[in-house]
Parts: sequence; C-alpha cells; structure tokens
Amino acid sequence: MPIPHRQFIRKAKQRLKDKQGQKRIEEIRKLQQELPCYFTGHYGKVRKWLVSELKKTQTSQKVTHKDWFAVKKEGVVQIAIVGAPNIGKSSLLKALTNVQAKVADYAFTTLKPIPAILNLNGAQIQLIEVPGLIEGTAKGKGSGRAFLSVARNADFIILMHDLSKGKEELKMILKELSSYKIKKPSLIIGNKADLPEAPENLKEIKATFQEYKIVPISIKEGGGLQKVKKEVWNFLKLTRIFPKDKNGKAASSPVILKQGDNIECFVEKIHKDLLKDFKFAKVWGKSTKFAGQKVGLTHILKDKDTVQIVSK
Repeated sequence: MPIPHRQFIRKAKQRLKDKQGQKRIEEIRKLQQELPCYFTGHYGKVRKWLVSELKKTQTSQKVTHKDWFAVKKEGVVQIAIVGAPNIGKSSLLKALTNVQAKVADYAFTTLKPIPAILNLNGAQIQLIEVPGLIEGTAKGKGSGRAFLSVARNADFIILMHDLSKGKEELKMILKELSSYKIKKPSLIIGNKADLPEAPENLKEIKATFQEYKIVPISIKEGGGLQKVKKEVWNFLKLTRIFPKDKNGKAASSPVILKQGDNIECFVEKIHKDLLKDFKFAKVWGKSTKFAGQKVGLTHILKDKDTVQIVSK
C-alpha cells in the first residue's frame, strides 16, 4: 500500500527544499517516478502539483549553460551509452538502431550526443551515444560536464568498455561518473571480445566489478547483440499490455507500462478521459485466475496480458 498522500507531500517538500535549477528538476522527476499509479483523487492532485513545480523550475532555468546539453526525451525511456573514446559506441548505436552515426577508427569521432530509437519488444527506447569521456571529465576537461549532464538526465546508463584493455580505464570512467553524482550503470558492455587478450581481461573485470552485469560482445563479428537486447529489457522492467476492442480483436502493438502498474495506469496511457466512464475491465493472461476475468482499476497487470475496457 502507498504511504498517505499528505506524508508523501511532506517528504517531497523536504527533498525539494533549498534545491534550485537542474538539481531541483532531477529531484522532481525522481518524485514523479516514486508516485503510486493513481491519476485521480488525492494522489492525482499530488501528481498535478509536481507537474506544476517542474514547469515553474524549467521556466526559471532559461539561461543556457555551457556545462549542459539538452536532449529531448522520446520513447518510453532514455538510456545513455557512455565510455572512453574509440571503443565502439557509435558502432553499437548503429547496430541496434540503424542510425547513421559516424564511425571511424580514431578517438573523438563523436563530438556531440547522438540520439536514436531502439524498437525493443514493441517499446520505443531512446538510446543516446555520449561522446567519449576522459580523465578529468567531471572537472570540465574536454567539455566533460556538458556530456555528463546528458548521462545524469537519462533514466538508465549503459557503460561500454574495450576488452583489449584492462580494468584501469573502466575504473576511471566509473570514478568520473561517481564524481558527477551519476547513477550506477545498469549494464556494462565489453566490446572487442573477439581479440586474443579479451578473455583474460574479461575475467579480471568480472572479478573486480562483481556488482555489475557484464556482457561481452563483438560488434565487428556481430556477436552478443541479442544478449545486450535481452539484458536491456530485463533491467528496464517493462510490461507489454495488449488492448482488445469491443469486438474482441486484440491489437498487434502493445501499450508499454512499468512492472507493477495497474489497470488505471493502462487506461490513463490509452486516454485519460476513459477513466471518467470506466466500469470494469476484462483481462486475459498471467495476472488473472481465469480468462476474461472482470477486474477494477487497482488490478496489477503482468507482461503480455490482454485487456478489454468496458465503459458505463
């Protein structure tokens, strides 16, 4: 059960106290993610209040800062791909999304963040290639803070490493991310796994960074990309829900929700006006005891459920 809405508001105001600019925006977005999935009642008002606070803060943040890059969020989630220069980030982006990123065998080929969309199990995932990070990035070296701002604003981080090198470069990148108060990477991808020295380096890296999921790949030979997609889907914790119309025909494209979301979230995602006339829903899938079970707004959905909304 969610905490009482008044307690949530007190907690939110305490966390926003004395925060300004980008730090306040980031905290508001975190609070929005923590909100229970209710769009009406007391929590509906809390949701509107946070949206209002976000708009006010963004309006006051009109001054363009040399240490900041803006990448408009698209899709259901945004993932930043970070790492040292010349390790294959552009090649990975191209392999996963078919975007025409510039690829060359020298450092600093990418000079600004490059966004692209990955269609993963029906979900539109925005990937952003962040230009190569170097030692001193967090202190502003090589336009580093501007690049790190992109990673800090992303929902998730993928860290890429060159397996022809040992653990020291990886340590350096993790230190730079930590110095800029960026969340821990959800996945580490080790590229160039086809090289002779890669197996020994991978063994050392896995032993040193045991808290991370590490996936070896070879973009040159095309190995490991499906494993990357699988691991990305796992850490995103999304669910695919298929709407069914009044004639009983299920849609081929799913509505993408977060794990733990309920019928109310599903209805809101389709069209918020449907909530006004909502009567009940029929659900087919893993979340029900039997096919076509009637449920209310608080029913928790599971991946690949099919849902038919019945209005008053």
